[in-house]
Amino acid sequence: MARPKSPPFIIIPRSIYKLDLSPNEKLVLANIGNVCLSGGTYYFDNEFISEFTNTTKRQVTTILNSLINKGFIERKLIYRKGTKEVMKRVVKLTSVGGEVCDRTPTEISFRDNKKNTLVNTQVINNKKELSQRFKEFSDKVRSYAEYSQYHEAFINWWGEDNGTYMMWELEKRKKGTFAIKNRLNTFKLRDNSQGQDDWEASLREKYGT
Repeated sequence: MARPKSPPFIIIPRSIYKLDLSPNEKLVLANIGNVCLSGGTYYFDNEFISEFTNTTKRQVTTILNSLINKGFIERKLIYRKGTKEVMKRVVKLTSVGGEVCDRTPTEISFRDNKKNTLVNTQVINNKKELSQRFKEFSDKVRSYAEYSQYHEAFINWWGEDNGTYMMWELEKRKKGTFAIKNRLNTFKLRDNSQGQDDWEASLREKYGT
């Protein structure tokens, strides 16, 4: 099997960039993530990694061992059948490594315990959690059955997001509160053609289209 060429570029997610790792550990972890999360298998030898990190093969071993000890990757050796000759080295992301490589959290902090295991203490505002928050918001709005005819328009407007926060969450940050039932009632009171148009125009002016 021909040795792969050094990658022309490596995408380093912000979530990796913010980790307390050495520059070369971030580079190697990002490269592994790029391959594995694209559906590939990360076969490697130390020479391959040493080329794009501009380090020695011995330093590559140190980098990989550090990422293993910190819980980001796991390594498997494939031997020639019936011998102890190593044919391939395969690296896989652990669940922690996969989460870090696949997401761009606002803040992420880690600590190593005496067993060198990794504890993720905060991962917030990723796409999955935004989706979950939208569902909870929608369910809460729909729980006020007396306003059922306004539910969808209300959810579509206030549930619109910028990739991190929904509009109602931004409003709550500015005002300090966002009482859904009160807002639904206001929505109902303004439910006439001119009033609705004026209200939506003022919101568009405030938040943009």
